[in-house]
Amino acid sequence: MIREGTENKVVAITLAPTPLAQRIYPSGPLEEGEPIQWMALSTPSPRFAGVWDDVYASWSGLHGYVRPVWQVTDGSAVHLRPAGLDHIMHFVEETKTSHLLRCGVNFVHQSTTGMSHAITNGYDPKMTASYERIYFSDCLVTVPAHASYTEEWADRTKMMIVGGYLPREAKLALKRNGSYSSALLYLWKAALPFDVPYDHELRHRVAYRSLGREDQFQGGYGHAGGERGDLSLEYHRYDEIAHMRGMIRMAESLSVLPPEAVLGEMDVQGGKSIFQLKKAALILQEPGQEVTVEVSTAACYDLQDRPLSVRWKLLYGNHETTCLPGEAPDTWVVRVPWDDTLPEGRTALALIANNGVHDGNPAILSIFRKWGDLPPLGFGPGEYAYDSPHANRRPVLLGLQDQVVKPSAVVKIPLLAIDPEGQPVRFYKRAGEPGEIDGNLYTLKVPGGKAGTSWSVTIIASDGTAGISYAAKRVEFAVSPRVHAHIECESLIGAAPFSITASSRGSLPSRGKVERGWEFYQPVTNRKGADWKEMSHDATATHTFEKPGLYEVALTLKSGAEEDRETVQVFVTDGPPPASIGGVVLEGNGVRIADGDDAPCAFDHTHFGAVKAGESVTHRFMLFNRGDEAVSRSSRAVTLAGPDAGEFRLVKAPVGRISPHGSMPFELQFRPKGAGARTAEVTLRAGTDTVRFTVAGLGGPR
Repeated sequence: MIREGTENKVVAITLAPTPLAQRIYPSGPLEEGEPIQWMALSTPSPRFAGVWDDVYASWSGLHGYVRPVWQVTDGSAVHLRPAGLDHIMHFVEETKTSHLLRCGVNFVHQSTTGMSHAITNGYDPKMTASYERIYFSDCLVTVPAHASYTEEWADRTKMMIVGGYLPREAKLALKRNGSYSSALLYLWKAALPFDVPYDHELRHRVAYRSLGREDQFQGGYGHAGGERGDLSLEYHRYDEIAHMRGMIRMAESLSVLPPEAVLGEMDVQGGKSIFQLKKAALILQEPGQEVTVEVSTAACYDLQDRPLSVRWKLLYGNHETTCLPGEAPDTWVVRVPWDDTLPEGRTALALIANNGVHDGNPAILSIFRKWGDLPPLGFGPGEYAYDSPHANRRPVLLGLQDQVVKPSAVVKIPLLAIDPEGQPVRFYKRAGEPGEIDGNLYTLKVPGGKAGTSWSVTIIASDGTAGISYAAKRVEFAVSPRVHAHIECESLIGAAPFSITASSRGSLPSRGKVERGWEFYQPVTNRKGADWKEMSHDATATHTFEKPGLYEVALTLKSGAEEDRETVQVFVTDGPPPASIGGVVLEGNGVRIADGDDAPCAFDHTHFGAVKAGESVTHRFMLFNRGDEAVSRSSRAVTLAGPDAGEFRLVKAPVGRISPHGSMPFELQFRPKGAGARTAEVTLRAGTDTVRFTVAGLGGPR
C-alpha cells in the first residue's frame, strides 16, 4: 500500500532480500563503552546474521510502521535505511489474512488501542488464538511497548537490531523452527535492567499494554502513545541503553538456543476456562470459588534436544496459591483459593523451561479474580466500566526524599509504602544503581566525592497482586549541595478531610536569604505548576485535602540563582486508612507459608532440591509485618530442630524490629553430608506470632 495524496493505493510487489553487496551488519562484537554501530561489508559477516531477511507488516495502517533508526545519547546509531535502501521490508495487510505468513513476516504491528484488553480477557477467542498462531509462526508483534514503555519509538527497532547480532546459524535455526519471536522475547525480558531474577514479576507482564483500571490513573488515559495513562512511568524509565547492550551481549553469544515452555492438557475444577492455548491460559474465578488446575508440561521442548527441567513461579496475585506435582508424570496441580481481601485481578503463574544453559520465554497461566462485571470489549477508555470498590490501586510511597550525604558514610533509609487494599509491599531497584535493598531497608555506602557530587537510585514498590501495581520514585544523594529542599510532615496519610502542616526544616541553606514556595495539588497528566506569586512562602504551610485521593506536596527552595524542588505524596482515604490485617506473614519464593506446613515443595522454596554432598543451596525467605505497630523478634527468631537439622543452617538471621508495614529477610542453607532425603522443622518467632514449617532436601553423591 502506498500513499497518493490523501488516498491509500494498493500495489503489487515482489519481496526480495537486499542484495548481498548492499547489506549491513554489526561492525563487530560489542565492546564495553563503545557505541553500537553497523556498516556495509564487502562480504557477508562471518559472525552475525544482520537484518536483511527481516520482513515487517502492519495491521493498523500506515501509522504503525517500524522506525528504521535507533539512535541514543551515547553515540550509538543504527540506520536500517542506508543509501536509500530499506533493510526492513514493509507491507501493510489490513485484512489480517494468511499473506502475513506466506510472505515470511517476522514482525507485525497492530494498534494497541483496546486490543490487549480484548486478547488478554478472551473477549474475542478468534483474535486470541490468532496471536498464538503468529507466535508459533516465527512472527513477533513489535508493539509490546506502544503504550506501556516510554522509550519513544526505539523499542520497536531494538528487537530487530538485536536479532541481527545473533550468530547466523542460530538465527536460521530459530526461524526455520518458528522460535525466532520466542527467543527475542526471552532476550528482551532477561536483559531488562532490574536487580531481580529472570522469573520475577517485573520482567513478565501478561497484557502488553498493562494499563490496568482507568479510575486509578490521575487525569485519565489521554491520547495513545506516551500520554496513554500509565503514570507509573518511573518503573518504565529504565536505562534503555543498558537494556539494549544487555540484549546484544546475550544475542551475540547465543549458540545454545532457548527452550520453549508449553502448557499441555488441562483439567479445570471450580472455575470457568476462557481459553487454553500453548503459551497462555485464562481461567475465570467467581467469588468464593477455589480454582484447581491440573496441567501437563510434557509438551515443553528444546530445539537442540537438550534435557529440560521446568519450574513454576508465582508472578503476582494470590500468594496463598499452591503448586505441587500431580500423580501422573509431568503434571502439576495448581490451587488458587478465593481471598476476600484481594482486589479484582489476575493470579499469574509462569511456567519456565530450562535446558541447563538458558531459561526460555515462559508460558503464563492466569486465574482472574472476578468481583463485578468484566469491562466490555472496547476501543476507547470511555467504553470501559469498572467496579471501582474492587479496583486494584497502586501502592503509595510515603516520605521518600532526596538526601544530603557525607563522603564514605553509610546511609540507611527505611522504605514505607502503603497499599490502598492493605496488602504487603515489596521494594526493588534497577540494576547498576547504587545501594542495596534488604526487605524495606535501603542501604547506600556513599563513595568518596567532592561537594556537588551526586548519585541517584529509583525505588520501585509493588503490592505483588497484579502486573500493574507498581509505584516508583527517583531519589538523589548529594554531597554538600548548596541548595536542598526538604519536607517534614507529621503524617502523610489520613481520612478526608485531612489537614497537614508541612515544614521546610532540614532544607539548605538553613539561614540567610532563602525563598520558599509551597504547592498542594493532585498530580495529573500535563499539570501546570502554580505561579510563584500565588504560592505560600513561609517556612511552614498548612493545607486541608477535602476529598479522598492521592495528592502531592511540593517545596521549591531558591537561594540566589540556584533552586531545588522536592515532593512527597499524601494519601487521603475515604474513611479510616486501609484496614491493616495485622500480624506477621511468611513467604518463600513469593508464596505464603502457613503455620504447620509440613509438605515441603520447590514452589515456596521449602524444598531445596537435589544437592551434591559437600555443596550447598541457599534459599531466601521474607517476613512481612502487616500491622501498624513495629514487631519485635526474639533473640532466637529462627530455630531448627529434628535429626537432620545439622544439615540446614541459618546463614542470614532477621535483625532488629520489623517496622510497621515493613519486611525483613532471612536465609536458610542446605548442605547435605551424604546421600538421601533430609528434613528439618523450622520455628519462626516474631512478636506474638509463631510459624512452624518443614524444610527438605535431597543429598546426592559427591
